[in-house]
Amino acid sequence: MRYVLRATFDPISQSGLEEAKKIVKDYGECYLSIEKDGILPYAKRVELLKCAIAPFNHLHFIEQEKNDDCIISLQTLLQDERLVREGNFYLAAQGIRGILAKEGLYLKQVLEANLEEKRIHHCFEVAKLCVELAEYHGVDLRKAYIAGMLHDVTKQRSDAYHEKILSIYDPSKLSCPKPIHHSFTAVVFLKQNLGIYDPEILNAIYHHTLGDGASKLDAILYIADKCERTRGYDSEYEISLSKKNLKKGSALVLEEAKQFIESKNRKLEKI
Repeated sequence: MRYVLRATFDPISQSGLEEAKKIVKDYGECYLSIEKDGILPYAKRVELLKCAIAPFNHLHFIEQEKNDDCIISLQTLLQDERLVREGNFYLAAQGIRGILAKEGLYLKQVLEANLEEKRIHHCFEVAKLCVELAEYHGVDLRKAYIAGMLHDVTKQRSDAYHEKILSIYDPSKLSCPKPIHHSFTAVVFLKQNLGIYDPEILNAIYHHTLGDGASKLDAILYIADKCERTRGYDSEYEISLSKKNLKKGSALVLEEAKQFIESKNRKLEKI
């Protein structure tokens, strides 16, 4: 008789891996079976599962179960899998945490757990424009997409949250205007929760509100954040210019942003 641990493994969590190892301890071998329905495609979940169990000789993936298999299905695993998808990648099986971060898996679920619908839509549009611009300037499309998707991940956290994070990790930014604190706290969140340490992605997010970054990806994210096509104003000229010359496009968008802020401040002074 085979002892089969069946779950969605969407993705496999560390707790799921530990349950499989308990079965090995009790019965000598454990076979893992994946339920067909899940957020990630079945083939991708199989790939992740195989990566997670590869170091363990007595853990085996099976495509099909047999009639005489002893099926073990634990509902408690669903909770940890959901938490992983919501952005707690440190709860994923150790062997796949880096893959989730590198490939940008479950980004939609991460946003849904942290942002309201309107802000999520904005992030999708920014990511789309980031990729569009990246194609013109030889920038890694995957990194551009991840940066665009996650740049506002802490945008709707409380002022108290931002102040707490900045006081510990980046005190010099406490004096910056509160509306831009999220660009700094997002970097901490992505390191701690998603295990994203790629300096290009993190730097682009860190600089996306002030437009003071130096790399191509920094400029692309800044432009895309200001010019994504659902903001309610025509930004096609800025986008077209940015495709031809990234520096000129970035400079124009930065100048227009400064003019907008100055105009807004003048109106507030008159009130």
